[in-house]
Amino acid sequence: MLNTKTILLVILSLFITACGQKSTLSGDPIAGEALFGQVTIDSAPGCASCHSTEVDKVLVGPSLAGVANRAGERVPDQTAEEYLQNSILEPNLYVVDGFSSGLMYQKYKDILKDEQVRDLVAYLSTLK
Repeated sequence: MLNTKTILLVILSLFITACGQKSTLSGDPIAGEALFGQVTIDSAPGCASCHSTEVDKVLVGPSLAGVANRAGERVPDQTAEEYLQNSILEPNLYVVDGFSSGLMYQKYKDILKDEQVRDLVAYLSTLK
């Protein structure tokens, strides 16, 4: 029979293990889609001003059709959600072939709230 100390140690080790795992971002994809479609977000251009969600339709930046499938494969040891979040907040980290560094609006990290970023990532994660 296990004593109380042993049970507490098992629970503690499970908790520590869980804390070490990469967390997935949780957001509202419906709110993210609405935000994506806005013409402007505060003083910044809205996502849909530069990105299409139609296959091979380029506006200013690359089409985001199928981005959910590609995002998890772009950077080793990075989840799709992490890649998408980083691409929004630090757009020059990962520049898609055929597009220039500095092309994407650079200050979303100063304008978007954390919840808005999570919502955008949740929406983009639906674009398979």
